[in-house]
Amino acid sequence: MEVFSKIIIPRELTEFQKEKIAFLKIVKLGQRLKISDPSKNKKIYQLLFNHWVQYKFLNCTYGENPKELDFYLNEYKKLFPKKIRVFSVTKEVKKKYEEGEKFLKSINDFRLRILTDLIRKVGVFRDKNKAMLGNTIKYRLMILDEIARRKLEKRENLNYYLLSEILRLLIKKEKISIKTIISRQKRGVTLYREEYLKEGVFKFPLLFEKKKKIKFLKGICASPGSVVGKCKIVISKEDIKNLTNNDIMVAVGTDFDLLEGIYKAKGVITEEGGILSHAAVVCRELRKPCCIEVKNATYFLKGKKVKLNASQGKIEII
Repeated sequence: MEVFSKIIIPRELTEFQKEKIAFLKIVKLGQRLKISDPSKNKKIYQLLFNHWVQYKFLNCTYGENPKELDFYLNEYKKLFPKKIRVFSVTKEVKKKYEEGEKFLKSINDFRLRILTDLIRKVGVFRDKNKAMLGNTIKYRLMILDEIARRKLEKRENLNYYLLSEILRLLIKKEKISIKTIISRQKRGVTLYREEYLKEGVFKFPLLFEKKKKIKFLKGICASPGSVVGKCKIVISKEDIKNLTNNDIMVAVGTDFDLLEGIYKAKGVITEEGGILSHAAVVCRELRKPCCIEVKNATYFLKGKKVKLNASQGKIEII
């Protein structure tokens, strides 16, 4: 799997990488013009504003709120004193792609060539599709704004409506109670499904009566490398604040909402996902060790110090 994770790198940049390069170009221009504060320069501010309009919904695939303009203004200020290599991302992707191509040619297997090209195309398509999916949030927000404009419900309350409740509000003018809204503000909403089999409803039991003592966990290499660190469980964005650069991030799975955690951690372990999953793709881009399909990782590894040998798909509890 270590070799496989290397050969499926596509030549084409992901949408996320394109956004990063576009942003770095603005910072680089600001450095040449010696503009440390973008809010005080009309040209740089306008470029950042345009960038925000174009990319603010990029990371909203699963309903995340779009980034505010202040996010890009602050990122600019953080990067301004640093040495910027705008095309380092492009060069890195090209280098990895060429390494994969060289390995494929050395094997000289026709079927592997066909399958590798197919996987690369699927990965690029998936990335573009998720970027487009994030853009749907723009239209959701517009719909909610219009409902509030028609005074059917307060705008701040609409954030806590489910789709079925929005429809009832529009068709029957039925509102959910303030008590329900307050409850959802405090606790959120959990959605679940039940599997119906011939015998009726199949309910999953608790995985373990008591914690077993284990020394190793196995997974699949998504991005090669080996690191040692303390495991921190990351389920939501709130958990990211507990991560340090010396920690290994352990999650059920990741997406754009947990991207900051991947950046902070020295390695990543997930219970779910495939070779083209979010964690796998991002970790390969960042050259960080990543193991996927590590069963019950969030259960066994909480607070544990481990050696993550992603190349071998092995996690050793130290």
